[in-house]
Amino acid sequence: MSVDVQHPFDTKFPDAFARHPDEAKVLDVVYVVRITGDVGGTWQVNASPAGPQATKGDPAARRR
Repeated sequence: MSVDVQHPFDTKFPDAFARHPDEAKVLDVVYVVRITGDVGGTWQVNASPAGPQATKGDPAARRR
């Protein structure tokens, strides 16, 4: 059975951030999540004053 690991990053985080942007910003954290395997991927979850947002991709790779 395959699990949709993209769903929280594509839907749940953005929905929560849209409903509660001020609460997300006070967390003041940025996570990079790398999930391996066939259904994996890399996401950046930004719950900081510069966010909040969840974006697909590796932010370090974008800076190269």
